[in-house]
Amino acid sequence: MTDRKIELRAERVIRRTENATIAAERRRAAEVAAFERLTEPWRRIAEVVARDLAVPPDWLAPLLERLADSTVPEDRVPDVLATAFEIFEVYAKTVYLVPGDEEIALARAIHKAREIHDLVDHAALLADLDRDLAEMDRPGQGTGTRHERARADLHFQKAAIHRALSDNRAAAAELERGLGLDPDATSGWLELGDVHRDHGSATDAEAAYRTAMKTADRLGDARELSFAIDRIGDLRATAGDRDGALEGYRTAMALAEALARQYPRHVALQQDLVLRRVKLADAEPEHAVEHYEAALGIAAAVRDRRRRASMVADLERRLAAARSGS
Repeated sequence: MTDRKIELRAERVIRRTENATIAAERRRAAEVAAFERLTEPWRRIAEVVARDLAVPPDWLAPLLERLADSTVPEDRVPDVLATAFEIFEVYAKTVYLVPGDEEIALARAIHKAREIHDLVDHAALLADLDRDLAEMDRPGQGTGTRHERARADLHFQKAAIHRALSDNRAAAAELERGLGLDPDATSGWLELGDVHRDHGSATDAEAAYRTAMKTADRLGDARELSFAIDRIGDLRATAGDRDGALEGYRTAMALAEALARQYPRHVALQQDLVLRRVKLADAEPEHAVEHYEAALGIAAAVRDRRRRASMVADLERRLAAARSGS
């Protein structure tokens, strides 16, 4: 793909994301109302985490309301809240969320954050999800696209748990059920591709990634589009196709750069750029020093102190190794 084609695709995808501004206005009003409902101890948690993230505390309120009613230990809430906020904000900023989708996105962000912080009771959560699915399948519980998306998300959550338990067969089955209900769920196609890749089926993995790529492009989800292209690059790298891998990584980098310029405050988008540089350094070691130096410049500007310190330490180690030729 030529540089001009990459630029045109990035511009086209980003133009489609401008509807997020409308959703953001609605979301901010709901956040203010949610913050006013928080009791004093939870407000203090919001204020502390908000300082670390350099955002207004009311932005955290919808997530914190849900965490207050969860089984997450109180001393772990700040870390889970910070991670969930970053996950939710990136999703909310890169796609247009309609009412209902936003509830799904909040739940998904909290679930993913709990997984990251190893706070998931897998057996209990699977039982809860099965009960939720049974409830949604009862007559009179709703119909239409929004209802189907909510059902699909429960299957996707079950798939994530099965993957965490190393049961890829069950994970693939749940992903396929979810995608049957919501074929526009780009992340589901990416996960299905990952499951096939882990099983050694590169052909099935690429088919899923290409479906994710087409879906993300059609929906204007620039971040998911970059993920899909990046994963196809991974398949090429595994197959020993260096040129194919580099084409994928460079295209994914161009999309990630465009998105990060549009939303410079979002830590996860800056992390995407760092990871893209690391991938390029691995794929073309003759330019590794250049890529690591660029990644260090990005990481050093990240606003989240914890993430910044972690990334900088890792990149400095990689850069030193690249300079020494080891």
